[in-house]
Amino acid sequence: MKIPLLLVSQFVLTGLVSAAPSFDDINKALGLNLLADESLWDDSAADVSQRLAWPKESDTGDQASFRNYTKPDVLVAGAHVYSEALYARAEKPESLSLIFANQGDFGDYFKVAESMEVATGSAHASLQRKAREIQRDFPKALAADSAKLAANLTTLFGPPVASRNTMSGDANEKIQAWNWSGHSFLLSTLANGFVALRILPEAAAAGSEKNTTRDAELKAKLAAQLEKRPNGDVVVGHLPMVDQGPKGFCVPATLERYFRYLGIPADMYILALQAQTGMGGGTGESGTYKAANALARANGRRFEKVQGLRLTNLARYIDEGLPVMWGIQARDDIEKDITDRMAQRKATTDPVQWKEILKKTPKSKKSRATSEQSNLGHMCLIIGYNKETGELAISDSWGPQFAERWVTKDEFEALSDNEAAVVSF
Repeated sequence: MKIPLLLVSQFVLTGLVSAAPSFDDINKALGLNLLADESLWDDSAADVSQRLAWPKESDTGDQASFRNYTKPDVLVAGAHVYSEALYARAEKPESLSLIFANQGDFGDYFKVAESMEVATGSAHASLQRKAREIQRDFPKALAADSAKLAANLTTLFGPPVASRNTMSGDANEKIQAWNWSGHSFLLSTLANGFVALRILPEAAAAGSEKNTTRDAELKAKLAAQLEKRPNGDVVVGHLPMVDQGPKGFCVPATLERYFRYLGIPADMYILALQAQTGMGGGTGESGTYKAANALARANGRRFEKVQGLRLTNLARYIDEGLPVMWGIQARDDIEKDITDRMAQRKATTDPVQWKEILKKTPKSKKSRATSEQSNLGHMCLIIGYNKETGELAISDSWGPQFAERWVTKDEFEALSDNEAAVVSF
């Protein structure tokens, strides 16, 4: 006679039987079509993403990611999940990251704050009240999601086991772990931060996730990936994409992209916390440098500011295969010009001809920041250059269509905050 899952779980908790759940039981309890058999790790990442219906975010050849930003009615293990991500290496699943209540996505705080920047009068007052309500409700949502997930995972697997694995490195982070057939389910809760569920191989959960690649090996790999095109473009290759989603996470998303490019495990939600990113987004310079420097040093790398934002100096880093993190003041007018020009640039393969076309492009000038623009700081990556045309290639954490765009010298100077940095050897 087959015992219903609910009764099996109750018996496990009371010690009457020791039956482990089947892979089908786990799928049903999570609400995800995750497992096809007793092991996820020997499946192809493409098959797993297809079962989950999570779209591809990035594929560099040696590593890939699939990410889904959900609707409010989507639940995993009984709690609303905001971001679902699958990370893969060598075409095999490496880990999954499920983010529940968190400071970036909760309550659409970023959209409220963005609207508040331009609202006036009663509309502004209404948005202020909404922002205060979101801030008030956030700790309650964290506690509720954490309790619900812990209870449902315990019902499924039994009591959690001790875990030394941490996500953020914060001593106040609470980690609960459940192991099943070579898989570890790690539930992480950090006050004022996030509730997250990571699924990874049990062996990986027991150890540390640090980069062990030697400098010489990494330098050779990055140099080999550099793209040198017939039109004079020199572009960093194999750079992962991370879509920051509907929040102001440009800094942590950019940092995740950079570190994953160097083979260093990173997660934008954790980096947002470490960089002291505010509710909904927004990261100061000191927080950014602190988080980046800590992760770089922990993995045998060096974080350094770039002095002299000239094409010749920036090209030196690109030639080494190192993207440059670049701080700007975002401007809608220039963004539109950059995007509108890309199709024509792609169709014009002769750099001399393209240079003549660029001469007729209206000049972009530095403008005095208005009160509406004062909080429109943004971070992207400089990933390439063309010495013949004087252009620089940039990449934004807004999805694949923003993976590579080109800015003129005038646009670069008009946008630049004169802040840039790299992670080097």
